Amino acid sequence: MKNEEDLREFVATNNVDAQVLDTDHDCASSESAAKAFGIEADSILKSICFVMDDGAMVVAMLAGNRRVSVGKLLKGFHSRSVRLAHDREICELTGYEKGAVPPIGYKATFVLDSVLADKDVVYAGGGSRKAVLKIRVKDIIRLDSPAIERIT
Repeated sequence: MKNEEDLREFVATNNVDAQVLDTDHDCASSESAAKAFGIEADSILKSICFVMDDGAMVVAMLAGNRRVSVGKLLKGFHSRSVRLAHDREICELTGYEKGAVPPIGYKATFVLDSVLADKDVVYAGGGSRKAVLKIRVKDIIRLDSPAIERIT
């Protein structure tokens, strides 16, 4: 399984203006990450992995204080049903454990909630439950080429 050191290596190798920040606190949830770093939940970007009815995996990226609208997600991908990915599937797709998934560093189909598109900097999964990635949204867009849709 990948960890924060793998993410640091990806950031350095790809010249990404980002930092992996370590903490002694568990940052597996948006709330705990916001509390650990003294930031608002709307500055947290969470990456949620879904499986569509055709078996395709989609990573939805949204603010920590928001919830995915399944109807909007389905509409954007012309799918009839969707489910949350199981922990094993998350690890197989991203290489990271649930609660630590960064928005970059692996191949996937990404969708970024349009609410975040104009944000400058966000804090996201940092490769382990005790790290976060501080990154510019424009770099996530450059690296992932996500669909940008209102999914909340």
